[in-house]
Amino acid sequence: MTNATSPENRLRCALLTIGSGPIAIRSYETLKELVDLRCVVLSRKSSRQPVLTVIREFGLWYVFQTTLSILTNKIRRQRISRDDIEREGIRTIVWSGRDDETQAANLLRELDVALIVSCGFQHILRRPTIDPAKFCFNLHPSLLPEYRGPEPIVWGLLCHEKKFGITIHEVDEMVDQGDIVAQGEVLRPALALQAVVELKLSKLVPDLLGKVVSDINAGRLLRRKQGKGTYLPAPSYANRKLFCEERFDN
Repeated sequence: MTNATSPENRLRCALLTIGSGPIAIRSYETLKELVDLRCVVLSRKSSRQPVLTVIREFGLWYVFQTTLSILTNKIRRQRISRDDIEREGIRTIVWSGRDDETQAANLLRELDVALIVSCGFQHILRRPTIDPAKFCFNLHPSLLPEYRGPEPIVWGLLCHEKKFGITIHEVDEMVDQGDIVAQGEVLRPALALQAVVELKLSKLVPDLLGKVVSDINAGRLLRRKQGKGTYLPAPSYANRKLFCEERFDN
């Protein structure tokens, strides 16, 4: 992965991310090489459900998959802290609730950001956040237009998919429906775990982001419209039952 653009002419960029997991880490590391990464907006949830509530709603299989993914990230140190980012000379802000949206949008305008990259961000982006930049893309861990929504890897495992992927698409006000600018895929791992899929997908990130940045710099960025696809919400027992019933009926 190379970038011939001189440092002073690099795209001014902001990364919006949860800041943990191999895909987010690879995105952060790659953007530091490719662009002028001016700020990182870290998403946080204001509250979490008790474990027993999650087990009742989602089941032990789901809790096992997500817990193993979290533990794997901790063991592999797949997390960037606010202090680590600021030591690199990069501005940060935490977005945990609706009130933080205005502050984030103001920071993007202040830093004159031309490119916004979202990866594992926990808040839906609206026009005030999108508009400051010329380009706004999201890294979605599925082969769009299939598996739009919050947990595509888990759904892919539940549906016994043979392939998983990452799609870089434009962000608009519709969830995961913007034009596709880059896409890559991997085969289902022998060990069918969310943590393993995430790690495999993370290896696609440098080339995919490199292609997008290179195409922008060369003025040859191509966009592909998404066709009809699927949107799947959080994989609770109720949503899984509903999905299976609809699939059977169709």
